[in-house]
Amino acid sequence: MCDVLWSAPAGAEGEFARQVAAQLRATSVRYPADRALGELINEFAAHSPDFAAGRRDHNVRPIATLRKYVHHPELGKLELDCQTLLPGTDLRLVMYTAEPGSPSAAALTRLGARS
Repeated sequence: MCDVLWSAPAGAEGEFARQVAAQLRATSVRYPADRALGELINEFAAHSPDFAAGRRDHNVRPIATLRKYVHHPELGKLELDCQTLLPGTDLRLVMYTAEPGSPSAAALTRLGARS
């Protein structure tokens, strides 16, 4: 297994936390009696000011695309766009793509060629 660390671009650290808050708010509406979900939401809110702020916004619409950085042990820093497709069920399809022609795209191509 790879040791990979995710992060957000400078100045956008809270965007991911706000997206998670929106998704968990929508989930809590679908499952209002789920105590474990409520505990998870409360724990996130207690430890993340950005999550707590997102929770107070009452937003339930996910952000279509987020920029994330992956710190891969062999490839180094990769800049990826994270897109989440919500097909109307509890399932989500999460896709990570690199901008064509970017150093991140070239690194992913090298990684794919190794397998």
